[in-house]
Amino acid sequence: MKKFMFILLAFSVVFFAIGCNDKKPAEKPQMGELAFEEINSEQLEDEELKSWYDQNHTQDALVSYDTEEFTYILLGVGEKPTGGYELNITSVTGDESNVNVRAEIVEPSAETMVTQVITYPNQLVRIKQDNRDVVLEELVVEKNDEEDNTDEVAEEVDLKGIYVGQIDSNSIEITVDGEPMAFRLSSDIYDDFNNNPPEDNSEIGFTAYENEHGQWILTSYKTN
Repeated sequence: MKKFMFILLAFSVVFFAIGCNDKKPAEKPQMGELAFEEINSEQLEDEELKSWYDQNHTQDALVSYDTEEFTYILLGVGEKPTGGYELNITSVTGDESNVNVRAEIVEPSAETMVTQVITYPNQLVRIKQDNRDVVLEELVVEKNDEEDNTDEVAEEVDLKGIYVGQIDSNSIEITVDGEPMAFRLSSDIYDDFNNNPPEDNSEIGFTAYENEHGQWILTSYKTN
């Protein structure tokens, strides 16, 4: 009887080992370029996925959400003072540890007609389900060189005020005669101003004009 039990146990061990060996090895993650699909957030049907998007799309962050079939990747750049910003994920690649995302954002120029509302540029894409960490490898910032083609030349005015600070890389706030005003940087002074901005709460003299869309454009400045 003991011999029979020993033989039965031996066969059980053998069959267990064979069963383990029959398991398929874990699928290796794909390297290099990964195919991705842009997703319209308004067409999301899964309630948990919609809730995740609603909680994250206004943030300045890169986040991901896994389902059984897909990994959803959401890139946001936070609050912007106007419309006219274009955010695009340009590539998704994989390496041993990470899923790497590259993107670019095109900011409106001072001459571009934009909606005067706060916006939250973001883009949602999905890839085949992937367990690696999703990281932002590169975000390129570009300027929209589109210019407003108008024959009318606005009159520039010389003003003085207190420089409050930058609203974003394209806009600043100056208090003029006790009233806060927003000014967009002209393309001629954009680089110089962002590299050498005045000190906050300092008095500055400047030249500006109001374009046909009611936006004030700063064309030159000097600190007093």
